[in-house]
Amino acid sequence: MFRRKNANFFSAGVLIIAILLSNQAVFTVFSEEPDEGGGENTTAGETADISAGTDDVFVLGGIKPDGVLNSGSVYAVNTDTGIPVYAKNEKKKMVPASTAKIMTALVTLERVNDLDGSVKVVSACLDEFHSGDPNKTDVATAGTVFGQENLTYRDCLYGLMLYSGCETANILAYNVGGGDMEAFFGMMNAKADELGCVNSNFANAHGLYQPDNWSCAYDMYLITQYAIDNYPFFAALVKESEYRMPPIPAEPDGYTIVNRNVLLFNDPKNPYFYDFATGVKTGSIDFFYERDGAGNWQKSDGGTACLVSSATRDKFTYIVVTMGAPFYYGPYADDDGNNLKNLQYAYFDHQLLYRWVFSTFEYRCVLSKNEPIRSVRVAEGQDVSEINVFPQMESDFWTLLPKSLDMESAILRIIDAEEETTAPVGKGDVFGSIELRLANKTLGKWQLVTVDAAERSQAAEITEKFNNVLGQWWFKPLVALLAVMTVTLVVLESVRRARREKARKKKHQNKRIRR
Repeated sequence: MFRRKNANFFSAGVLIIAILLSNQAVFTVFSEEPDEGGGENTTAGETADISAGTDDVFVLGGIKPDGVLNSGSVYAVNTDTGIPVYAKNEKKKMVPASTAKIMTALVTLERVNDLDGSVKVVSACLDEFHSGDPNKTDVATAGTVFGQENLTYRDCLYGLMLYSGCETANILAYNVGGGDMEAFFGMMNAKADELGCVNSNFANAHGLYQPDNWSCAYDMYLITQYAIDNYPFFAALVKESEYRMPPIPAEPDGYTIVNRNVLLFNDPKNPYFYDFATGVKTGSIDFFYERDGAGNWQKSDGGTACLVSSATRDKFTYIVVTMGAPFYYGPYADDDGNNLKNLQYAYFDHQLLYRWVFSTFEYRCVLSKNEPIRSVRVAEGQDVSEINVFPQMESDFWTLLPKSLDMESAILRIIDAEEETTAPVGKGDVFGSIELRLANKTLGKWQLVTVDAAERSQAAEITEKFNNVLGQWWFKPLVALLAVMTVTLVVLESVRRARREKARKKKHQNKRIRR
């Protein structure tokens, strides 16, 4: 009986150890699932100023246009991607001239619900043009005939943007501002702040020179892009070649105004015509006048020419803004006898830039979502020794680059990823990131993830379970207890055998005595 009980006790101890080795979870209070990784695709939110060049000139990919740009400030952007391709002093404060009328049109479109509503034409709209300021006297264009009582907001917008009417700008400012043109200027500046135009201050609605009226090429791009994106009427308006105004007594059938943006004027003798142009607004000032110390007006040597234009060709669209080009007023003819009248180098700059952008840039695939970026070594894998990681993206990454750019040498790949891991590996686990850089500017950044899983080998599982059991706090006391039990059983067995042997000898001795 004693032997059977001790044997059962010993068997129970062996059974406990077997259970522990086969399933350590019996004694686990909680467990954690492996981190599956994953995460969101991280891209460079913007790809602006990806450039090469001097401190004040930035060129996408470093492939510069052939020729000389005359404008002091330039900003050219591919609107399909929002990527700038050329930038020169784009945030320098400049005289905007009549390109400021883009903001005047934008505020009007934003504030007026019925473009066919009538406007009031009052003397307050004309007063500043007779104030004695030579910057505003005999230089303002009308775009409308004053005294008309049949003008609408629509008519005034055409007079503003096509014929560049300065008086028309004041008519809109007066009416949209509720009879207070200063209130309208506040609306212009509030909209500029909303759009992020930090280098603009609009002190009038027409852009004629005054010291506290300025903007920059970058801000004018923001304003123009916003107007085109949000107001289809604006995009249609700025590319019209002419518009029929309502009748006046002298013109009972109405009168026609023409677009002063000669990029749009298709004439064999017009050297400025560009076949793919779609707008937007000219701006020029013949001369500036500043007061000297004695309060007298002093005339500058020359004026300035600004131009905001857009063009579409082969499914690509660009907006180009130039400011501060030389402006020469007076009769002028080129070598072919074409009468240019006003030589405005801004037009030549835009032609040069458009020829360059449309011949130089294209969409190129820079990174494929199916391209393995790195192989990660996998320890303890089930028939797997390595696994590939890929950029986490919904589609291949394409961007605007020069056609001739050698991407392999020009685009730097910065890979920050693990080189080795231990199975198991889940599908979508994150193993680092890849960043693409061009001319020290980030094109984009993505996480690197697995697209397959790697199971752990059975041998590794068993070894881990055994090692985990060995590491439990109760294992050593249990082994010591089993050792004591084993020693006790051995001692008891020895005692039992000794007693049996003693009994046997005694029995044998008694048997001999009876004989």
